[in-house]
Amino acid sequence: MKSEPRPCLKNIMTPFPYAVESDSTLAQAKALMREHNFHHLPVIENGELVGVVSSQDIL
Repeated sequence: MKSEPRPCLKNIMTPFPYAVESDSTLAQAKALMREHNFHHLPVIENGELVGVVSSQDIL
């Protein structure tokens, strides 16, 4: 019996996600999440990933 192929992240990820700069306001992040129906956003600083903010973080 063959096992089902496991999905790779590249097949389910968002390839070019929206992100917020680390000096963005909570209101800006919240608006971007609402506009695109996202629950998480990467946070970048000088082009580098420094964290992730979730909708729960900014409630």
